[in-house]
Amino acid sequence: MGKYISQDNLSSQISEKELIALTDDEGLGTPNWDVVNAEIDHAEAVIDSYIGSRYKLPLATVPTVLKKIAVDMAVYFLESRRRAPTEKRRQNYEDAITFLKDISKGMASLGMPEEPDVPVSGKPQISANERIFTREKLKDF
Repeated sequence: MGKYISQDNLSSQISEKELIALTDDEGLGTPNWDVVNAEIDHAEAVIDSYIGSRYKLPLATVPTVLKKIAVDMAVYFLESRRRAPTEKRRQNYEDAITFLKDISKGMASLGMPEEPDVPVSGKPQISANERIFTREKLKDF
């Protein structure tokens, strides 16, 4: 079961017949729910990779926009298993990625308080080993 969507959420964009065509690798005549769940997980992992820089994961509540994005991405990944995705599905996927990039850059919001999954400080932290060769150590050469 996904964090953002369930198998049932996919029915808004993909029929059971199409799910069978895209996932039934064994020819059983039913959707392969393991494959469906793997692609849902894949979509959710991509989403988390973008929003984790702005929001603490897992999210306490899932905004509707993320549910739509997760469905668009999961359907795109499912269709990509068998054939080139339709133009509409490719565009939905690209729009989803663009929106996620905007979230990660702070140009878009999920409408909830931002709290990065990983604390971000104002200055980059730089560390290095002690210098082996310095002017003082090399002055006699």
